[in-house]
Amino acid sequence: MTVAMYGLDGSGSRNAEPWGKVTYKRKAAKPSGKTVSSSATGRLGTLLDEYDYNWLIGKWSGSDDEGRTYELDWTWALDKNAVIVDLKSGDFKYYGMMVLTAAQPEPIQFGADTRGRTMKGTWTEEYEGAALRSEYLAPDGTSLKAEQVIIKVDNDTFKAKEYMVDADGWRASSPTTEITFKRRK
Repeated sequence: MTVAMYGLDGSGSRNAEPWGKVTYKRKAAKPSGKTVSSSATGRLGTLLDEYDYNWLIGKWSGSDDEGRTYELDWTWALDKNAVIVDLKSGDFKYYGMMVLTAAQPEPIQFGADTRGRTMKGTWTEEYEGAALRSEYLAPDGTSLKAEQVIIKVDNDTFKAKEYMVDADGWRASSPTTEITFKRRK
């Protein structure tokens, strides 16, 4: 596949000649340890079963070192083709949805919060647990990138760590927030 990058002239029309062209060639994927089977590509529920993340579904309460409290609900929707994410902390609320698309093997998540921000991100697995790499877009057009890592302690407890991500994609070495969640009965 060849990708050409064009500039725009003063009227917003594409220039006749590209700034540059890059040619990509498909190569075999490197094994990552865990692979997504073709049977899992259409159903989020099957994928979460396969990777043993179904324990996340449910109602959770948490608190951080600053004394802030959180309520987090992950609820199945659409015959286990989506997960509704509902997070509250004081006046702050976030509402999102996690889905699995045919276009990519990792689940994606998108949502909005009471600060007027929108969020889009991709779930992957890293050495500590599940990781959500996200970009937040504020109403003024500024963006912020972060990564939340979910670390299972047991079936009724997990830690969530949030790291800032810099412009070149590197995650900060220390988390900005660490929350311990316990399952609400």
